Amino acid sequence: MFMNVTNPKEFLNYLPLDTEALILFQTTDSDNITIEDDIKLPQLISFEIHGNNNPTRIYITDSMFKYMDNIKYLNIQSVSLDKLTLESNEPIPIIDTNVYKKENSYTFNELSPVLPKYLHKEHNNKNKKKKNRLVFLKSEDIDIVPYETYKKTKRRAKSNSLFLFNKDLLFLRISNCGLKDLSWDLFNGLDSLETLILDNNIIESIPDFSFYGARELKSLSLANNKIKHLQTTSLAGLLDLNYLNLKNNSITVLSETTFPPLPQLKVADLSNNPIEMVYPYTFEVLNATVELALGTNDTQLHLNQNAFIGLDSLQKLNLIGVNVTILERLFMIGLPSLVELKIKGYVQHIAYDAFAEIPNIRHLAISNCSIQSVSMDTFYGVYNLEHIDLSYNQLQELPPGLFDQQLSLKELILNNNQLIDLPDDIFKTLPNLKLMRLDMNSLHCTCRMKLWDISLMTKNTKEINKRICEWKHSKKGYTCTMKSTTAYIYNKKLEPICSSPTKLKGKTVSYALRKYLNCNSESYNNIYMKKEYKKLKLYKKVSEEDIKQNTTTIKINFSDYIYNNTTNTRYNTTITPNITLEIIESTPKSITNSILYVNSERSILLNNGTYISKSSLKNEISKMKRKHKAKNIDSKLEND
Repeated sequence: MFMNVTNPKEFLNYLPLDTEALILFQTTDSDNITIEDDIKLPQLISFEIHGNNNPTRIYITDSMFKYMDNIKYLNIQSVSLDKLTLESNEPIPIIDTNVYKKENSYTFNELSPVLPKYLHKEHNNKNKKKKNRLVFLKSEDIDIVPYETYKKTKRRAKSNSLFLFNKDLLFLRISNCGLKDLSWDLFNGLDSLETLILDNNIIESIPDFSFYGARELKSLSLANNKIKHLQTTSLAGLLDLNYLNLKNNSITVLSETTFPPLPQLKVADLSNNPIEMVYPYTFEVLNATVELALGTNDTQLHLNQNAFIGLDSLQKLNLIGVNVTILERLFMIGLPSLVELKIKGYVQHIAYDAFAEIPNIRHLAISNCSIQSVSMDTFYGVYNLEHIDLSYNQLQELPPGLFDQQLSLKELILNNNQLIDLPDDIFKTLPNLKLMRLDMNSLHCTCRMKLWDISLMTKNTKEINKRICEWKHSKKGYTCTMKSTTAYIYNKKLEPICSSPTKLKGKTVSYALRKYLNCNSESYNNIYMKKEYKKLKLYKKVSEEDIKQNTTTIKINFSDYIYNNTTNTRYNTTITPNITLEIIESTPKSITNSILYVNSERSILLNNGTYISKSSLKNEISKMKRKHKAKNIDSKLEND
C-alpha cells in the first residue's frame, strides 16, 4: 500500500480487523504523515513501514503500537523518531537521549548520569563534572511523596515506553531513521526479541546495559553507524547472542575491556572499522566464536602477540589492513581450530614455520600485502592446505621445496607478482593440483618450462548451484536440494605470458615453446646444457692429479647442488634435469674403499665441455686405482 492518500488516518481505519501482514510505503508526492494510535489491528503479525525522508517524512509516536498486541515482525525504515518521548519505566538513573552532545565530554569507560525528571535537583548542577554511573542523593534532597502519586508517576512513565505492548516481538529493525542515542529502557521488556537491527543510523555510543532488557537476543546488528568505543558493560547480559555485526563504524582500539562474556557468540564482524591496535587477550571471553573479521584498508592494523588467545573455536579469520614487517608464528597463537585465514595489508616477509600454530588450516589467502620474500619452510608443519593465494604481491622467486609438504593442495594463486621462473619440481610435489594462476608475472621463458602443465594455468573457478534429488521413503517421493559446488572453467586469457627474452615478449608460454624455443631439437639441447654448465664457472680441468690430491671420493648423486672441490663453494645449478656431478671432500681412508654412486643412464658433462658415458667414466676411475696404489695414496693423505 502506498501512502499517497490525502487522509492516512481514515485510510488506516478502513483496513480489515483480521489483517495479519501490512506494508506501508510513503511516496514522494505525499505530505508529512504522523502515525499515532491509528492502526488498530489486533491480529497483525508482520508490519513494515517505509518512508522516504526526502522531501517529506513519516513521524511515529509512542502510542503507535498500542493496539498491536500480537505483532512479531516489525520493520521501520526511513522514518522520523523526532516525536518519540522515551522515558524510563524504572525510577533509577538512566541514560537520556540528549546526553551525548558535543558539550558533554566523556572519556573511555565513563558515562554521564541523568536522572528522571521528577528526581532532578540543584545538586546535579553542583556535581555535573562528576561522571559516576550512579548518583546517590543526600537525605535532605529526597522528596517524600504519597504512594498514589508515586504509582501515577510510574504509570505515566510506562505509558511512554515505545514497545510496551509488544511483548511477543521476535524481529525488530529500525534502519535509516536518524537514531542517535540508545537508552537501556528502549528495549526493556522485549523478553522474546531474538533479532535486533539498528543499521544505517548515527549512533555514537552504546551506554551500559543498553540491551539488558532484551536478554534473549540472538542476532544484533549495529552496522553503518558512528560508534567509537566499546566497553564490557555495553553488551553485558547478552548470554545467548550468536551474531554481532559492528562493521562500518569508527572503533579504533580493541582490548580485554572491549567485550563482555558472550558464550554463544558464533560470528563477530568488525570489518571496515579504523582499528589501529588489537591488544593481547582481547578475545579471551569469546570462546565459542567461529568467524571473526577485523580492520579496514584505510588504517594500519597493528597486531600484538597473543592477541587471539581464547579463540579456541575460531575457524575463519579475516584481517584487513594488517601492518607487520615479518609474519611469524607468535601472531597465530590461540587459533588451534582455524581453517580459513585471509590477510590484506602490508607483510614484507613470511617467516619460518609461520603457520605451525594453525595446523588445520585449509584455505590461506595473503594477497595485496607487498610480500617480497617467503621462507622455504614457511609451511612447515602444515599438511592440509587446499588453497593458497599469494597474488598481488612482490615475489620475485619461490624457494625450492616451499610446497613439498602440501600434497593436498588443489589451488595455487600466484598471479600479479614479479616471478621470473618456478622451481623445477613444483609440479611433481603437488600431485592433486587442479589450478595454478601465474598470469601477470615477469616470466623469462626458457626450455625449462617444458615441465610445466599449462592446462592448470588456463582455468578459473566458478560457483555452480547443482540440484541434487534423493528418494525419500517416508515421503514417498523425491526431495530435491540445491548444493553449491566449485567448477573449473577454461579461460585462455589466463595463460601466462613471457616478459623476456625480447623476441618472446608478449607471447604465451605454450606458443613460445612450440614456435620459438624448439626445445625438442637435439642440437638445442646440447647448446642449452653447455650454457647451463658454464654458469658454474668451474674451469679447472678434472685430471688424475686433481683426483689424487684433492679428492677421496667421486660421487654422482643427481641432487640439485654442485660443490667446487677446491673452494667448497656451493652452486645451486642443474646441469641436466635430475642429473648433476658432485665432487666433494670426505674423510680419507682409502681410495679403494671409495663408493661410486651412478644412478642415471645418461651421459655426464665434464669440465672440459665434453661428454662421457657412465661406463667410460667407471673404466677411467678403475685405471686410476690401478695406477696409484692404495698404500701410497693413504700415506700422502696422512702427510697432508
